Amino acid sequence: MEKHYLLKKVWLEQSWQNDIYVVVNPEGIITKVENYLSEKPVEAKVDVLSGRILPGLINGHSHAFQRIFAGLTEFSSLQKSSFWTWRKMMYRCLELLSPDDVYTIAYYVYLEMLQAGYIEVAEFHYLHNDVSGHSYDKVTEIADSLVNAALDAGIKITLLPVLYRFSGFGEQNPQPEQRRFILSTDKYQQLIQELSTSYQEHPQISIGMAAHSLRAVNAEDLWFLEQLSFHHNNSPIHLHIAEQEAEVESCIEHHRQRPVEWLSNVVKLDRRWTLVHATHINNDEVTAMAKANLTVSLCPTTEANLGDGIFPLQEWLALKGQCSVGTDSQISISTQEELRWLEYGQRLQLQARNIVNSPFSHNGMALYEMARSGGKHSLQKSESFLTVGSSADWVVIDSDSMILDVSDKFWFDAWLFAVNPIPSSQVMINGKWVIKSDCGNSLNPQQQKFSTLRKRILASQ
Repeated sequence: MEKHYLLKKVWLEQSWQNDIYVVVNPEGIITKVENYLSEKPVEAKVDVLSGRILPGLINGHSHAFQRIFAGLTEFSSLQKSSFWTWRKMMYRCLELLSPDDVYTIAYYVYLEMLQAGYIEVAEFHYLHNDVSGHSYDKVTEIADSLVNAALDAGIKITLLPVLYRFSGFGEQNPQPEQRRFILSTDKYQQLIQELSTSYQEHPQISIGMAAHSLRAVNAEDLWFLEQLSFHHNNSPIHLHIAEQEAEVESCIEHHRQRPVEWLSNVVKLDRRWTLVHATHINNDEVTAMAKANLTVSLCPTTEANLGDGIFPLQEWLALKGQCSVGTDSQISISTQEELRWLEYGQRLQLQARNIVNSPFSHNGMALYEMARSGGKHSLQKSESFLTVGSSADWVVIDSDSMILDVSDKFWFDAWLFAVNPIPSSQVMINGKWVIKSDCGNSLNPQQQKFSTLRKRILASQ
């Protein structure tokens, strides 16, 4: 049965527009978009949405399972706390997680993402094996857990299975605690093929691929991924790069080149590639990345929490580089906080204000559009919103906050910088309401299981 909606205030074609009439068919596809004329008769019931309607963002980089220990690593020991000590705690957590546990965590996290205004997640998935390091009987065991969690929560997912073979540059043997990540290239190819076959017709699921980092693969592995992507319709390829100074130093020591420099000499960087973090790159690397038309995925709350560093965003945007945002370690799941700290990190470093403001004069608009466009570019998705033939995906922000009682041009600024994170009151994906303001706040069984699992993780620390 068709659904008819009147959107009273919608962010469309980079401006606020009033009274847009939309018809959605039973498959969740938009069949009509036009300006609403009150005198024009409409034969069907029209649902009026009075909040602000946004297109929603893509979460450009996620490790869903890491939400289970968020907030449990904020203490110091005799050893200096760093990314590397945090990673040891993450490894200990992995010893406890079954495929069912991964489903429980991901389901809870994906609901949080929907409530935060994300409509799709790029899930960077490297937890492949059982706790002993052996492959499951079904190579897609944990990948399927993530996909099923996304489907049950209602969020769209681009699953990015990760090739992870070594513990460091020079093809160092994996550490024992990395045994759950390791796949041969043959096993990895089987994983990609089975996932692609299983989900190729599903409108909410896409399959890409990833290498964990330059320290975890060699040149042959990168060539292999490049060719595998080509044979799967040039699917997106994601990669952590230059996140930590120690990683950059090791790359120079082993390859006699900086990370982006070496990568660009091994493969043909193009728009298929998304480089995650890139917090320690120089000007030559910025220029090379921009020329390749690739995307940078930044995760400001995680990069701050782990002490990674700050990406040279001003230089990147000056070269018209594409940029998405992601929640990475899930220390925070908030579109507002991610975008706010993307800007604030630059302000602190540059001692200036309103860094991300082109082509808009208002920074809030600029940040939102940058992240929306960059997320689509990263996953090779159409940027169309509210067009005939596109899926009905939108976010409704209803708030009686006096701070948000402003004119249209100031709304994004006030929403992003001046109020505490406001959850989305309603979210539609493929024509289906997956978050509704009238659904109540009681915990469902999976959320209760998440709480129990988190107590078990806490007891193990």
